Amino acid sequence: MFSIAGIVIICVAVISGWFSMSASTSYTSIKRVGRALQSLSHKNNGGTNVIVVLGSDNNRLLEDRMDVALDTIKEIEGNVIWYLTGGVKRYNDKGGEMITEASKMLHILNTEGNTNAIIVDDKAQNTAENFVKLKGWLDHINEDMNIHIVTSAFHFIRAKNMFELIMPNIQATWDLGYVSCHTCVSDELIHRQNVEKDVDKAKENENRLQIYKSINFRRGHTLDPIEEYIDEEIPLY
Repeated sequence: MFSIAGIVIICVAVISGWFSMSASTSYTSIKRVGRALQSLSHKNNGGTNVIVVLGSDNNRLLEDRMDVALDTIKEIEGNVIWYLTGGVKRYNDKGGEMITEASKMLHILNTEGNTNAIIVDDKAQNTAENFVKLKGWLDHINEDMNIHIVTSAFHFIRAKNMFELIMPNIQATWDLGYVSCHTCVSDELIHRQNVEKDVDKAKENENRLQIYKSINFRRGHTLDPIEEYIDEEIPLY
């Protein structure tokens, strides 16, 4: 027999869970499907779909996100524009810049024989900058788009919070890969404490560069061919 206190605790838990689910479904509805966490429905009434792939300086995570993105375009209808975002976060042993995250993803698309339009943002260096620059591009083209954002499952909470702070009136479908690394979750817990600060800093940087007055996104096909990059051996969960 349950005690009265036990019944009260169970009821509170059920009600709290229901409210949490209700609060999140307005922008996101996801479930585990096969190899990735994907939205319940990719199908739409046609139109243009923008596949935003968030970069990573971990090659294994980056490749997993691209795998998810390539799976995503098989399930959607209408035109597709790839939006690849990610600059350089680290430097090689000679002090020079390594290849950008966006360029790595572009190389994967070229290898896959992609024929869709590609936008390359190889300047953003973190998630907040990814979305601030994405907003600049969307404002620049001023067209209604179906937005699909691809990232890793462990990164979803922080990325979604930043996206909604930067573009509160835009709804997106999220497609999430399951691959992680030995510090990914612990690092995320730290980064989540600085979401608003990181967003404000990214906005300030964009204003300082006056990106909205001289926006110049590179078309992917104009880049030179990219040599195969070296896979990293990073422990996974």
